[in-house]
Amino acid sequence: PERIGITGQSDGGYGVLSLIVQTNRFKAAVNRMGSGNLTSLYTQMSETGESPFTGEMIKRTGGSLWEKREKFIENSPIFYFDRVQTPLLIIQGTADEQVMAARSDETFVSLRFLGKEVEYARYAGETHGVAEWRFPNQVDYLNRVIAWFDLWLKS
Repeated sequence: PERIGITGQSDGGYGVLSLIVQTNRFKAAVNRMGSGNLTSLYTQMSETGESPFTGEMIKRTGGSLWEKREKFIENSPIFYFDRVQTPLLIIQGTADEQVMAARSDETFVSLRFLGKEVEYARYAGETHGVAEWRFPNQVDYLNRVIAWFDLWLKS
């Protein structure tokens, strides 16, 4: 039980954040390109001037941000970051157009403000899919994750 870690990307990263605000079971966590704020996703703008997540957020909450304000708050881990006790490593590509870097910035700034154990690795020019990243960044990313779990999970 002292050596359980968790990692997830995109919606899986949202899941990681959702879990670490609800339980201390995990002794280390890695969030890759996952948002902790449904409001930010709802209003995230693409190059076409639209939000790629508005429809998905309405499905998840049962209505718009203004109709279901409480659901957006209730289902956004950012509002519960004060409960986090799990050390978190955040991984983000700066050219990610799906879950933009600003979403990970929010998570990092919030957790750091609250005095939580958090590290942030931003990869310049990289997109949402780690498999598409430049090889040196893939290697660095994997080494960071291994080192993070070694630091927090090994006796």
